[in-house]
Amino acid sequence: MGSDYNDVQVWWLRSGLSYSLSEMATMRLNSEAVDDPLQRSFRGNMFTWRTDIGAPFGTQFSVSVPAGSITAKDIAEEVMATGIGDIELRLRQNFAIFYHDAHPAIPRVRLSAGVGLPTGEPVDPDESDSNNAAKAAEAGLLPGVDEHEHSLLPDSALGVYNINAALGMGTTWLLADLDLWWDVHKEVVVFASSQNRVALHKSSVDMLLGPEIRGLVGVSTSAIVDWLSVSVGFELMWRGRHYEINGDEEEELLNSGGIWLSVVPTTEFRIADPISVHIGARVPLYQEVRGYQITDDWTLFAGITGTFSLSEPPSELPSANSVHPPAIAHAPSKRVDVAVRDGQAFAVADILVPNKITVIDYFADWCAPCIALGEELDVYVKENPHVVVQRVDIVDWESPAVAGHIKSEQGIPILDIYDTHGKLVQRLVQGETSRFREVIEGIGSR
Repeated sequence: MGSDYNDVQVWWLRSGLSYSLSEMATMRLNSEAVDDPLQRSFRGNMFTWRTDIGAPFGTQFSVSVPAGSITAKDIAEEVMATGIGDIELRLRQNFAIFYHDAHPAIPRVRLSAGVGLPTGEPVDPDESDSNNAAKAAEAGLLPGVDEHEHSLLPDSALGVYNINAALGMGTTWLLADLDLWWDVHKEVVVFASSQNRVALHKSSVDMLLGPEIRGLVGVSTSAIVDWLSVSVGFELMWRGRHYEINGDEEEELLNSGGIWLSVVPTTEFRIADPISVHIGARVPLYQEVRGYQITDDWTLFAGITGTFSLSEPPSELPSANSVHPPAIAHAPSKRVDVAVRDGQAFAVADILVPNKITVIDYFADWCAPCIALGEELDVYVKENPHVVVQRVDIVDWESPAVAGHIKSEQGIPILDIYDTHGKLVQRLVQGETSRFREVIEGIGSR
């Protein structure tokens, strides 16, 4: 929710702070929950500051800095680690900037590449008593398990066997992401993403961590009210096994790797443009791990984000094929068939035409796509006398007409299409405006 400049040609800044609370307290052997005599658990309290800077050509730089605490408990002790986590840097390219206005039916595509830096403190698995084979066997942990398997049980402190329960991984990660969005309706978006990482070298505690792939598929809608967005996603994560490095030898850790399936519901509120807040949860649906591992029980998260334009709003930027130079970009329109001039405030009810389909066309003379659209509308209206076009000359993005009716949008042209009873049927923004015939003809068939 709020302003989102991913698909528009401006410099923009997005910055936010999020918080997550997570609990890991279920010991599993493969997919089955089993008793843990040491009653191990982990609780994470993490804050993450993230800032993105976007360029007019769709390139985006992102930095993410986590910090907080992770508490590890067992039957005998409680250990807390606090500090900064591993910083992640990404360079993203949004390819929709090049085609989405002209082809809105094509999914938006964004690719990212980056690195995860070893700024957080890792934990050496050899520092935990529960990794001592003799002590584990003497304690009689999980009868029927041999000493070697006992030695590979998760730590009673912060262990690499629970990779999400450590502030740092002690290694540099190569990151690669793919994001897709489909605008299936003005208020409904289907999204999918893949986040991938692989360790570039062994960690500072002589561990080679397994690769990780996360896939997310879901749907988001703002159909209830325009300041509220609700989404539901299903996340599948696969993680490869870890290896302990002893000189030139690599020893596979039996209790590492697996797959995790979760549902991720999220609600986002636009409290005041351009500020939004979100709350959500990650709830496990299915977990199948290799060997014995302590797995996620739940995660709650919330955050606040602000998105700001660092250059002129998109509707104030002259198009590449604009017939007007920037110096006169804000001159009022010379068209004679304009219902609202000079960007003045107006009431929609005052310009609707009874018993006709009314198309309110928000335009400006310096907007080349608006001029082309206006010519198409003129031809269409001549052939369809039951349709009338009422034009609103916004003049610039600071006018009362914009503030009262289209401030939340990304730019013009914008068409609001009303049926013969004065009910808003659909708003078409920028590239969507090419669908005006389809929407109008749909009104006639209702």
